[in-house]
Amino acid sequence: MKKIVKLTTLAMMLLTSLLSFASCEEKEQKSKEPSAESLSTPLTLEAIDAGAVVTFKNFANGPVTFKVNGGEAKTIESGQTKKIQLGNAGDTVAFYGDNETYVKDPDNIDLGYSNVDCSAPCYIYGNIMSLVASENFNAARKLSKPSTFRNLFMDNKNITNKNGSDLLLPATELTENCYKSMFAGCANLKKTPELPATTLAENCYATMFSDCTNLRNAPELPATTLANECYRGMFQKCASLETAPELPATELTERCYKGMFMGCVNLRNAPSKLPATTLANECYRNMFAYCTSLENAPEIFAKTLAEACCASMFQDCSNLKKAPSKLPATTLAENCYSNMFQNCTSLESAPEISAKTLAEGCCSAMFIGCSNLKTAPSKLPAATLAKDCYNCMFLNCTSLTSAPKILATELAQNSCVAMFRNCTSLEVAPELSATTLAEMCCASMFAGCSNLKTAPSKLPATTLAKDCYRAMFQNCISLENAPELPAESLAETCYYGMFIGCTNLKNGPTILPATTLCKESYKCMFMKCASLTSAPKILATVLAEESCLGMFQNCASLETAPELSATTMAEGCCGAMFANCSNLKTAPSKLPATTLAKDCYNAMFFNCTSLESAPELSATTLAEHCCQEMFAKCANLKKAPSKLPATTLEKECYLSMFANCENLTDAPELPATTLAKGCYKSMFQHCSSLRKAPELPATVLAEDCYYSMFISCKSLQEIPNLPATKPAKACYCGMFAGCGFSDSRVMSFASTLPAEFLNTNYDYTYSMFNNNVISVN
Repeated sequence: MKKIVKLTTLAMMLLTSLLSFASCEEKEQKSKEPSAESLSTPLTLEAIDAGAVVTFKNFANGPVTFKVNGGEAKTIESGQTKKIQLGNAGDTVAFYGDNETYVKDPDNIDLGYSNVDCSAPCYIYGNIMSLVASENFNAARKLSKPSTFRNLFMDNKNITNKNGSDLLLPATELTENCYKSMFAGCANLKKTPELPATTLAENCYATMFSDCTNLRNAPELPATTLANECYRGMFQKCASLETAPELPATELTERCYKGMFMGCVNLRNAPSKLPATTLANECYRNMFAYCTSLENAPEIFAKTLAEACCASMFQDCSNLKKAPSKLPATTLAENCYSNMFQNCTSLESAPEISAKTLAEGCCSAMFIGCSNLKTAPSKLPAATLAKDCYNCMFLNCTSLTSAPKILATELAQNSCVAMFRNCTSLEVAPELSATTLAEMCCASMFAGCSNLKTAPSKLPATTLAKDCYRAMFQNCISLENAPELPAESLAETCYYGMFIGCTNLKNGPTILPATTLCKESYKCMFMKCASLTSAPKILATVLAEESCLGMFQNCASLETAPELSATTMAEGCCGAMFANCSNLKTAPSKLPATTLAKDCYNAMFFNCTSLESAPELSATTLAEHCCQEMFAKCANLKKAPSKLPATTLEKECYLSMFANCENLTDAPELPATTLAKGCYKSMFQHCSSLRKAPELPATVLAEDCYYSMFISCKSLQEIPNLPATKPAKACYCGMFAGCGFSDSRVMSFASTLPAEFLNTNYDYTYSMFNNNVISVN
């Protein structure tokens, strides 16, 4: 019996305690309800100092009345603006109305909206519903038309809160745009009114307190039923706000939280969690962007995403140290995580990403600029990528030491472009298993990874796509070994600049097996690889426009050029291919193409200062500039091709071909009989060791054809026979200038020229021998 009594007593005590707790909770809830007195106080502005002027611009459809110090009611008609003088500190003006909305046309805000302004600091308090129901506003809880109070106090920098007198917005039934920008730019507002509505309307709170730079506290936001853009930019640039309210809604709407706290530079506390499991388009976009004091991100439980739902969510949160532990969604949406943590420079660890099904731009620039990010997700499990999905994902993550495992076998356009660009601490690139490529898929993927020592051992795709590997390892200055490249089917610019600037690259791929090249496919591929000692074997027989342009340019350690089997040429195909390879000693033994293309060999061996022997040239059909500067500045070139077999030349085809080859002693045979403009122009310029000029059998000349051909060839011993009888403009101009022939030899040569060449009305022989004078007897 005693036991039963004791249990009953204990139960009663527990019940009393619970009832007491419930009573306290009820009192606390009741205490949040406005008092009857405050609900009965109309919207009031009170002068803090003498002389304040309150201006009310009325664009409601009906009149507004006001009372100064509770006195006589006066009217502001629709379309009128009234300036109300508050002569003394403590003077008040109260406003009343029976208007459903305070904009002229809810569908077109540009037609006019009501606005209240103050010339000097004023307190604001009372029940805003006195503008809706002038008589029974204390009981009014419903708004009935869109844009009710939109922009009403916007940019009023002089209103502030009064201790003990609250501003009340008691409506629980809202309308579209009802409070939009209502207090935007109210820089001295320090406290918000309570917002009791649990069901919201489209845009109802959008930018409501944006740019309220002194606002310190946000209201509770109990709403669980949201609407499109309901909280959009609500506290944007509230620079003094430190704590965000909890957000209990589990069902979201489009752009509902977009930019809600964007630019709140002192916000330290975000909601602890965002409980929604299904997101909506742009719902969290820019939500905390530029919150530079925020350290911890809320946990995100969303498993179903929507377009741009988390885009730029924490962008430029420079003090963010903790991201959500994981992002559990397995199916992503277009741009869903794009720029999500951009420039979060304090973030060290990235969340795990579970997604296996991707969408366009889903992770684009997700961690771009996270300069302290050390740990990436352990893997990216998707097998099939989507357009732009990983584009710039870790760009400029300069502290990242390990890359995630990439399981993708099928890439998409731009899918990995610049993915790890400028990750200067990354030493090992992940293996890449992709066999199906797409345009720009890996372009600049590891560009600027200055500490990257290990590339993938192989890039297994055999069919490439346009720009797929373009600049992939550009300026990876620590990389020593290039991956094998088995692709046989190429595409335009597929390898363009792939290893450009890899100054420590010693070993390229052993072979480039493609036999048919595409436009710019190898362009600048190994340019500036100053340590490259061996070039890959090149099997191509069909070249394309600029396909090998600058391919090995500035490879200062390369000693042997690969044999080149190409017989089909295209414009600029081998231009500057080995230019500035200062240690190149062995060129291809022969260049077998018989038909050349414009600029095809232009500057091909330019400034190869160690090259002693030039390849034989088989071409009989030339094109403009085809051999321009081909061996120019090859200072140690001793042996030129034995013959340049073409008999019909093209414009400037051999322009400066051997210029500044200071050790060249013998020129090639030049059997051409039909010349073209500038065809031999400066061809042997400054070849100071050249002893004998070739025979020049041409009888039909062209403008500038021999212009400066042997200028400054100081070792030249004989002037070749020039059989042409009909001159062309400047055809011999400067041809032997600076060769040091005596006046007597010049005069002897002049006597062999037809008189027409010596006609002073034509610039045929002007300065042919520089300071030597040719005169007519």
